[in-house]
Amino acid sequence: MNNSKQRLRLTAVMLLAILLTSMLVSCGDRDTAGAGTETEIITETVETTTAVTLSEKEILYSDLPTGSYNGYEFRIISYSDPTDNSFRIEAMDGDVLHDAIFARNRDVLELLDVSFSYVQNTNVVSQISSTVLAGDDAYDLADAQAMHIAPKVNAGIFLDLYDIETINTDKPWWDAKTAAEYELMDRLYFIHGDINTFGLGTIWSIYFNNKLVKDSGLEDMYKLVNDGRWTIAKLSEYGLACTRDLNGDGSIHLIDDVVAMMTNNSFYLSLLHGAGESLITKDKDGIPIFEKPDARMVNVFDAIVEYCMDSGNFFRYNTDYGITDNNVRFNLFASDMVLFSGMMVDSGKFLRDMENDFGLLPLPKYDDSQEEYYSYQGPSAGAQAVPSSIKDPDMVGTIIENLCAFSHYEMREAYFETTLQDKIFRDVESNNMLDIIYGNVTAELGYVYGYNKIYNTYINAINNRQGVASSFESVYEATNAAIEVFIADLD
Repeated sequence: MNNSKQRLRLTAVMLLAILLTSMLVSCGDRDTAGAGTETEIITETVETTTAVTLSEKEILYSDLPTGSYNGYEFRIISYSDPTDNSFRIEAMDGDVLHDAIFARNRDVLELLDVSFSYVQNTNVVSQISSTVLAGDDAYDLADAQAMHIAPKVNAGIFLDLYDIETINTDKPWWDAKTAAEYELMDRLYFIHGDINTFGLGTIWSIYFNNKLVKDSGLEDMYKLVNDGRWTIAKLSEYGLACTRDLNGDGSIHLIDDVVAMMTNNSFYLSLLHGAGESLITKDKDGIPIFEKPDARMVNVFDAIVEYCMDSGNFFRYNTDYGITDNNVRFNLFASDMVLFSGMMVDSGKFLRDMENDFGLLPLPKYDDSQEEYYSYQGPSAGAQAVPSSIKDPDMVGTIIENLCAFSHYEMREAYFETTLQDKIFRDVESNNMLDIIYGNVTAELGYVYGYNKIYNTYINAINNRQGVASSFESVYEATNAAIEVFIADLD
């Protein structure tokens, strides 16, 4: 609901209260004998009506920044395909999500008296850099992948979002958890928000084939999760229980046999974050630091190496088998040849025609003693940033804040309820898993910001079965030096 509609509704309720109060007074003047009874009834009615007027949504929207900008052209540059983008939908077509996006755009355009222009560019950050350095105020909003924005925030081409007073990053339409991680020395240059659905589906998860689970007589997967017993060890144990040598050659291979896990190298970082660890942390001043691994980190790393490299039930479709066609890998899962697949949440859209049932799980814990499940936001997730060349930060912030706010209910709910819950998942339990997955999201600064490409060191250490301590020791000084240079440039 936009501010003007909200004000109208509040005004109507207030007028109703005044009217009823006037009637009460009038009735009291006309019939003193019956006034006591009528006063109690009418007063109760007024109070009840007033109490239920404000919904959670209306309260959240009550302090949205407002303005009227005389048809200002709000200029968006995005990496997203313009044929399937949250900013380029120009008419309703009956699809719930599509229509929610259209309504969001329409309401913001009308409320603030602005128009949208949109440019699609696969090199958003490079284009922003060129225009800013040339002194050209060309764009108001940059929508690009986090891993492309982050390494350039020390180049002066993006504004600190905390300096834009009309953007409130504490609101639920912004992802506060990853923002807290991306923040450097109390500055935030990019953020994930509900403004674009491309950032919502890039959380890592595990899909499982329910037929293979049942055929192998395994315990219910959802019970494992809900009991807090879903761990890397269980991931390995269940995978081995379902593995089948179909061609009888004495070995297990993707494509020819039933395998336990199909994924890619990116899943290495997912397992690390699911275990509550990360490559780069921050000190009390918000400065990134690369620390030598403690005992738990070493144990987690060793468990990941054992599972990925030595268990015999982990298969990388791309590097091990050269599969680059998504249809091939998703068909393998849909054909009951794969028990687990580590992939992003929205990848399930490729499984809609799968005959047998599948389900969704969060990333596993390291062990039973770990209290919480953690999720991992991939670095390719869409993020929003504001070019430093803009002339009116308050106006631009107002437009962005309203776009994101108006996305939070109808658009976000449509994405979860129609794209995920109705079109992809087939059981209530998978929907419950979404609450766990989205409830504790983390990000990897060592990947997003780069920092001496420490993520490559981590991946290579696993692939080569090297100890994490010795692998990190070899790049310890260089990585921290890269961080120091980055922070110095930021200042």
